[in-house]
Amino acid sequence: MGLAITRKLLQLQNSAIHLKSKVGAGSVFFFELAFTRGASLTNKSVAGGAVEKDQQELEGKRILVVEDNTINVLVVKRFLEKWGVLFTHANDGVDATEKVRDQSFDLILMDIHMPNMDGYEAARIIRNNGKESCENVPIIALTASALMDNRERVYEAGMNDIVVKPFKPSELYRILTQYIR
Repeated sequence: MGLAITRKLLQLQNSAIHLKSKVGAGSVFFFELAFTRGASLTNKSVAGGAVEKDQQELEGKRILVVEDNTINVLVVKRFLEKWGVLFTHANDGVDATEKVRDQSFDLILMDIHMPNMDGYEAARIIRNNGKESCENVPIIALTASALMDNRERVYEAGMNDIVVKPFKPSELYRILTQYIR
């Protein structure tokens, strides 16, 4: 997990990431979290807004997730499968452009910073590959940076919207249903 994401998650828990470093010996990153024993969470919303309403809106939809970080893939996959989405994964932009040539998707979640080919270039290639289904498929940037210059680049590359990592499940669900309808 990237340090920026880790820092943001810790801030949400009223904590911070710390560093101890020695030249030639390496670095250690650490944090402290206090937990209290809570009541059972049966049938309650968890982790920033679980989606309880009609989850069938996404059932059977085909979503391509383009992400090089294994942890991020597992997190996104967990939610998509819970919502009945047919999940396909691509490791980078090159892999994504190949999968899009061979298959059709209802939506693409595209990481921005990846090896081999970044999300900006992959989105441009997908939009201009000559396949009619690719001209209109929603492409949503999945990024840890919400800076304005990144937003402009996302839209210029042909992407439709942005989901900032770490995301709330309810926000991801809202964006997906907004563009898949």
